[in-house]
Amino acid sequence: MAPFATLALLVPLLAPAAAALPPQPPPSTCTAAVDEHFRALLAEYHAAVALLERMTTSPSVSTADLDRAFNARMRPLVDAGHGPSIAWTLRHFVPLASDELGPDELRRELWSRLLPAFAAEEWIWSRELDVLGTLLAHRSLLGPRPCAELAATVLAAQPLEQHDRRLRALTAQSDALAPLGEPDRAAREAAASLWRREFQRAPKGALASHCERALWRLENIVIGASLPPLVSFDVDGNQLSVSDFRGKVLVLGFFSLASEQGRRDAQAFAQLDAQFEGPSLAVLGIGGGVQPDEFRRRVDECGLRLPTAYEGGARGSVMGALRLDRAPLALVLDRDGRLRHVVHTLAELEPAYTDALRDPAMGGSGADSTGNLRR
Repeated sequence: MAPFATLALLVPLLAPAAAALPPQPPPSTCTAAVDEHFRALLAEYHAAVALLERMTTSPSVSTADLDRAFNARMRPLVDAGHGPSIAWTLRHFVPLASDELGPDELRRELWSRLLPAFAAEEWIWSRELDVLGTLLAHRSLLGPRPCAELAATVLAAQPLEQHDRRLRALTAQSDALAPLGEPDRAAREAAASLWRREFQRAPKGALASHCERALWRLENIVIGASLPPLVSFDVDGNQLSVSDFRGKVLVLGFFSLASEQGRRDAQAFAQLDAQFEGPSLAVLGIGGGVQPDEFRRRVDECGLRLPTAYEGGARGSVMGALRLDRAPLALVLDRDGRLRHVVHTLAELEPAYTDALRDPAMGGSGADSTGNLRR
């Protein structure tokens, strides 16, 4: 489709909604018509994003413009107390000139309307709305404990037999208190108490092994402290050891070659490795997601030349050694092998390794030298 034709289709979507909805009843009595209106808006939003992605030249309309326009069109549904609309708005939040509250105050108010009122709803778990992921993204806005308390309302609303959902809610509650690498011992102890309580409730239950791994992470993956020895193998069986990189800032970059995003992450690590080829910084890829032959082929396609541990192999697993149920984007170690940063997005990567390069001697500022967490 030509760019101008695509843009012509987008322009009506950016126009203010004309009398989108009349005043609606409270949340408990929101009608099927409100649900249908929300689904229609969502379909329009997805169509507009898809049009933008297909454009072959730089469009004059951006995804941020779409988010702003659809925030305005969602507001009547939000004001009606429609839970999915509140969740969507929190995930894609853009302040509007018509808002009576400031952006931070408004988002806090929206969270108070969403949880615990809708904690038991099925749509809480949709990938589209990603309520728990959005909640953790707002951790700095809400504060660790209020964020954890909201996650706890989701956990409390799940039946005991819903193991996966209980695990996701419990993980969110723990991460709100003490994200991976948290240097503060009191915060880690508060998170550990959640996992111990769950383990004690069902020591042979479906979540027992997850509890044990979480407790291990809280005790052993700490910013300012050394990681346990890590040895793995590349796809051809050659041994790779983190200790071999001592004396350099080391970026452990996690990626899966099974996805387009994972391939972009891998290429970003390869570019970083090429940029700093020398004595100051090294990158060790931690890759997987596909079978060995396919992994080799995709490594060649991506032009990856950095040393990479293959997570699909049977002889070693960095993820397993670190008891990670899900990987961050990267771990940044200082020249002495101590954890300096836990990185979750590409935008965080450059500031993290730049900081480690600038300050090679961390000292023990983040390490827990007073003893391990109580199990």
